[in-house]
Amino acid sequence: MREYMYALIPVDKAPELNISGTRHRLGEELLICESDVSTYGEPGESFESKVDRLGGIVITDTEAEQLLNK
Repeated sequence: MREYMYALIPVDKAPELNISGTRHRLGEELLICESDVSTYGEPGESFESKVDRLGGIVITDTEAEQLLNK
């Protein structure tokens, strides 16, 4: 089974992703998944590169789950 990748990005960067709907805000950060950046950046650009350009950090699915269960 494929594991999805997650990231924490600054809340003020969300408009660059045209995110609509509910996302998990954790203070000044927003928890996103790799599908949230599918149309951001250059074709073929990696998830890690996109997150870096947004000023965020990539986290594992386990870390994302732990943050949501706090």
